[in-house]
Amino acid sequence: GKLQYQKGDFDLAILCPVYVDGSMPGFFAIPMEELLRRKYAGTLLPQASLVVYLPDASPWKAGSIAAQQWQAPFYFDAERLLTEDSEQRRLKLLLESCAES
Repeated sequence: GKLQYQKGDFDLAILCPVYVDGSMPGFFAIPMEELLRRKYAGTLLPQASLVVYLPDASPWKAGSIAAQQWQAPFYFDAERLLTEDSEQRRLKLLLESCAES
């Protein structure tokens, strides 16, 4: 395995998928604690990389479907984030939870 990020390296990973046309539909904000729990960070681990799945993706492999499901709560739609208070509050709560850990 490869040496992964460690617990104290950062609090929150921001992953910004970009479409072929250059647009960015939103972003994933995944806390380090979640990456540790899912074994994408920590000591020597077999997971070499994290693949993220947008909510509108249609993965067909069981592992990809499972990944899309656990990642969904950490996805923030760019347009909704600008227009909906509930989405802004959800992001604020996530950021605050990272600051506490």
